[in-house]
Amino acid sequence: MNRTFFSRIGLCLVGLGGLLALRPMPAKAGMTIATTPAPQPLPISNVGGVYSSVIDPANQFAYIVVDISPTNTHFGTTIWKIDLATSKVVGSISFISTAELGGGAVIDTAHHYAYFAGRLLSGPPAIFQIDITPGNFVLQNTLSLPPAPVGLGYITTAVIDPGNQNAYFGGVSCLDSTCTGPTTPAAIKVDINPASPTYLQQTGLLQLDPAIPLGFWWAGSSVIDTTNQLIYYTAWDTSIGLQQDEIMLVDISGGQFKNKGTPLRLRKDEVPIQDVGVFDTLSGTALFGIAIGKNGSEIFRVDSSLHGQIVQTLPAVTLTAASIDNINHFAYFY
Repeated sequence: MNRTFFSRIGLCLVGLGGLLALRPMPAKAGMTIATTPAPQPLPISNVGGVYSSVIDPANQFAYIVVDISPTNTHFGTTIWKIDLATSKVVGSISFISTAELGGGAVIDTAHHYAYFAGRLLSGPPAIFQIDITPGNFVLQNTLSLPPAPVGLGYITTAVIDPGNQNAYFGGVSCLDSTCTGPTTPAAIKVDINPASPTYLQQTGLLQLDPAIPLGFWWAGSSVIDTTNQLIYYTAWDTSIGLQQDEIMLVDISGGQFKNKGTPLRLRKDEVPIQDVGVFDTLSGTALFGIAIGKNGSEIFRVDSSLHGQIVQTLPAVTLTAASIDNINHFAYFY
């Protein structure tokens, strides 16, 4: 592993026995696993799954989408507000009768809003704006998005550009509003500037790879480089026998919303169950955890020229989440 590319990398696997962490490694050193005591967990015996989350570090709250429906729907049904000082749930907003959540989330700390993506039970994809002003925790607005093909059929991932006050949601573009046929990976741009005349409106739709082969594609994950105004997307095709993965780059500089470079096509045996990623500000590169069929995962690094290479292979490990500490230069894949 090249230290000049990413100085430290960590793997966190959450299990009953505690936290497994991959310690900092010098160049060409092997993997070292250390076990640290597990923090006190939340009582989540009735939770069918955790789907997306954001953290408000200044006010020390986390907002997490969970499924606490009686039948465990495999979609998020409720947003929990969690006090990070006590690890207690201190607020709850239910969507059980109105929507399915789970397509990514972002937080706008300047205006005290969190945005959660999902679908209304009536059909179209939607974004739910939550007021998280200190002392508040309420659904402020529901943005019902244009249906496919002028919008997304499903939303799977989200990033925010706080400086330019836009949020970007990636997902699936369909041939029609039923989304029963072939799909392609796509993204939308949403204005989150309260002073803008297009506030809380979709202001752009982008096919992430216009030349992509016909299939059943999904945008897997996204990370943003706010300094260079770039978004990295992964996408995967679930067609039987044709599974493959791509990494694509989108230029958002100067108000643009356009493809940049030639997408990086990965090997066909790199079949993602779920892609997760982070952006390392120190090296200016994206790190993605990509599943290799049912046989394990890879940590894959990509630069802004869409040159990539495997950083670490993790046999028999399935990655479902990732986070990064850009101050101390650790990346964590769970």
